[in-house]
Amino acid sequence: MTLGRLRASRVEDVVSYLSGRGGFYTNPFTVSRFVLLSSRDSVGGGPYVTEEIFPLYERSSSLPISSEHPSKSML
Repeated sequence: MTLGRLRASRVEDVVSYLSGRGGFYTNPFTVSRFVLLSSRDSVGGGPYVTEEIFPLYERSSSLPISSEHPSKSML
């Protein structure tokens, strides 16, 4: 998901664009990590660089927090 790649955009234009696309829906799915990417200036986007990887954990309500374990990857 791209959070932002805007140059010289007016706030009103961004609000209008996002307002018309707020109904995105998908079936639930499991992920094992969140990756933060950045892109370097070039024509057409990219190259993309992985800045940070954040592992996500599944927590069972019946287990103490110290018993957390990584969730299974869908990849």
